[in-house]
Amino acid sequence: MFRRIFLLICFSVCLVWSLSAHQVASSFRLLHVEEIVRLLYNRMGLAQQGMHPEAFQKALMGYLQFRQLGKLSAKPVLSIIDFSLPSNRQRLWVIDLAKQQVLFHCLVAHGVNSGLHYAQKFSNREGSQQSSLGFYITGATYQGKHGLSLYLNGQEARFNSNARRRAIVMHGAAYVSWTHVAAMGRIGRSQGCPAVPENLAADIIHTIKEGTCLYIYHPSREYHRFSKWGRMMQWDYQWLAFLPFAI
Repeated sequence: MFRRIFLLICFSVCLVWSLSAHQVASSFRLLHVEEIVRLLYNRMGLAQQGMHPEAFQKALMGYLQFRQLGKLSAKPVLSIIDFSLPSNRQRLWVIDLAKQQVLFHCLVAHGVNSGLHYAQKFSNREGSQQSSLGFYITGATYQGKHGLSLYLNGQEARFNSNARRRAIVMHGAAYVSWTHVAAMGRIGRSQGCPAVPENLAADIIHTIKEGTCLYIYHPSREYHRFSKWGRMMQWDYQWLAFLPFAI
């Protein structure tokens, strides 16, 4: 009888210790990935450039998830649009993660029905002429009515899966310029496309085409509640294989 009680107590203590050790390890790993995100964010001067820290955190986590799933090309390029910023701010970043460098930082348009100066309304619906949030994987280029353009493949059923059907693409536009900002106080708006300055369009498109990750951020409660991508991961050393940079 006493032997059984003793064994039961020992088993219980070991179980509690094991759970506590796992929780401690998980907390350490989570802290580790948070430190990596913070380090990269600071190294590239993204705070000084105005990017919301949550935008970078979620973009990087989503990038790693898509890399693990084999959905991205070998190019270590991550593009982020921060729609928490007004349209007269440079709110598109194209980042080389391997070199930890910002390759492009420029103006970018939102949809005409998303808002005037700020993008505030978003839709996945055809005909809405609103921007769509979330993660995209870039496709091939083509020549359209706006010249060189880039297909964007939405990865989120609730938020941007109709991008191809809606012809939501990246292209250059004359209304995305500092001249337009000087005249109107803001840039022009698109039909939902993340249009970029004409003088940078070709360089940006050729840099990010064919299998890189684009993340369009906004502090929308609905998006962050339902999106499954970009969540902070419990750290696992398998993720080291998907980090194209040195810490």
